[in-house]
Amino acid sequence: MSYREKNRANRTFSRILAPALFLLAITSYPVTGTTGDLDGSRASFLLDFSLSESSLNYLSYEMTDQRRSQFRQRLSALGDTHIYLYTQNGSSNDVLPVSYRSWFRDKLVELNASGLKPILWLTPDDSPNITGNIPAWQYHVSAVIGNLDDQVSGYVLCLECDEYWSGATVTTLLHWVKGKTSKPIGVHLSPGPGGVDWDPTYYAGADYIFLQLGFTHEQSGYNIVSIEQKKAILLEALNLGIPIIAAEYSLDSDSPEAKAFGDWACENGAVGTGNGRSITACGQSSSTEEDFLTKNSGVFAAVGIAIAAVWVTSTFSIPITMQAVDEFYYLSFEKQINDAHTVGLTYGEDGTVVLNYRFSF
Repeated sequence: MSYREKNRANRTFSRILAPALFLLAITSYPVTGTTGDLDGSRASFLLDFSLSESSLNYLSYEMTDQRRSQFRQRLSALGDTHIYLYTQNGSSNDVLPVSYRSWFRDKLVELNASGLKPILWLTPDDSPNITGNIPAWQYHVSAVIGNLDDQVSGYVLCLECDEYWSGATVTTLLHWVKGKTSKPIGVHLSPGPGGVDWDPTYYAGADYIFLQLGFTHEQSGYNIVSIEQKKAILLEALNLGIPIIAAEYSLDSDSPEAKAFGDWACENGAVGTGNGRSITACGQSSSTEEDFLTKNSGVFAAVGIAIAAVWVTSTFSIPITMQAVDEFYYLSFEKQINDAHTVGLTYGEDGTVVLNYRFSF
């Protein structure tokens, strides 16, 4: 074989080897089913028609350990998997004061051990001393994430963000927080899909919408929102294409009305609840779905290989053959470079991958 022929054979071999290794990488990549980190989350952050009976107060320095223990027991009895917590609060409207303390970490460890996964709410409403000082807010959030992130399931950027920040500010701060954590981050606004002004740009970049739907009972002291209106709000929000956690719809998560609405929300597209329900299935993948993904992962991989095969054969003019051996199917690619060199790749339905090279004298 001449030097020129050898050079051409080597170049051709390199062109064939590259796509072969590409296929090998694809077949080696695991095919798994995933769900969002907060999908299926269940919380009951408001109790007894009193803002002072809110889990958001849990980290207040005015909350006793005995009362925290009572909270944990009560929320666990309600079937909760997660708990909503303020990391700071400057409002005096029946909500306890909260400011960062070094012992926060111990409290989060204790909550996780009891089966309640913390979701931290980084910004309160009715606290202009906090929301009006962005640099101080960023300093606080940096400390929270830096010291507590491994004990946290997710974050909510702000409670009723649209009451004090513009959509542009929320988007900027959300992006900033995402640069500090890989945990999911949600946004919570006034009642409605987009808050009081129905402005969905507030949700840009959010992993979840923590949807406020309004309260139904007059004793709440808030504007009354009927059950049908709340249902319409949730169905409208689902059109935004961001996972919805029905987060706020009753001042008593243990009430029949709260549980009935939470059940309806789960059955109609919500992936979690923050305000009561009686069912456990809400957005999370069922074991049947997980078994299906696991059982058929090889099929999904085979489909990917088939797509790659079409690309390889059309781009590099490599013939493809299929054969069946012991109830398994095999796809084979083989390219004869010249009289001396042949390369090929075989992928089996059973996961077998073989890279072939033949040299003839």
